[in-house]
Amino acid sequence: LEQVLHELMLTSEHRTLDPEEADYFYVPHFGACIFDIIGWNPRPLWPPGMQGPRPMAMANMMRELKGWLAAAYPYWNRTGGADHIWLLPHDEGACYAPRDIWPSVILTHWGRLDFPHTSNSQYHADNYTCDMQAHPQQPVGWLYYTSQSHPCYDPGRHLVVPVFKTPAHYRQSPFAGAKERQRDILLFFRGDMGQHRDDKRCVYSRCIRQRLYKLSKEQQWKQKHM
Repeated sequence: LEQVLHELMLTSEHRTLDPEEADYFYVPHFGACIFDIIGWNPRPLWPPGMQGPRPMAMANMMRELKGWLAAAYPYWNRTGGADHIWLLPHDEGACYAPRDIWPSVILTHWGRLDFPHTSNSQYHADNYTCDMQAHPQQPVGWLYYTSQSHPCYDPGRHLVVPVFKTPAHYRQSPFAGAKERQRDILLFFRGDMGQHRDDKRCVYSRCIRQRLYKLSKEQQWKQKHM
């Protein structure tokens, strides 16, 4: 979605090259793309020289980017960032966003509202509640600047956006006038169903996958419907 949204912004008829005419400023930081290389390469690292959870690196990178925007242009300071737009499309959305950008408009897939909150990821590299200190740029840890200061979503300023699908995908929908198709697949999941996980707190998938797997076995879905 990051690349597509950026391209759509660049080609939009509503785009202006005059910042004084702009109602909003889109910040293309490509954080989810960089997620895929953090931890597998010696660089990039945020803060410098410190390996840690991928959300920590992204939060520090966004803090650095916000600082650059505020120093290089007058527009951030004019509204405190309220007219800037950030896209955070990773699994747990803006839960780990730095509080420096919280007044902005944030686009995310994850509209979680509870606060305080903790990470639901069982992949350690993506656990945004894993704090790390002992660095001059975050002497009190990075959670103080991020997840401990706000919920994951603010319905008054932020927007939940769907994952990207091509226009051709939507044209196949009966809601867009296409012929209704006979469906023979009830659910499709990428990843495992969690049936072998020792997960008493229901962190993985909030137990949705585990419950569906249990129901399928108890009610013999495979024998009845295949």
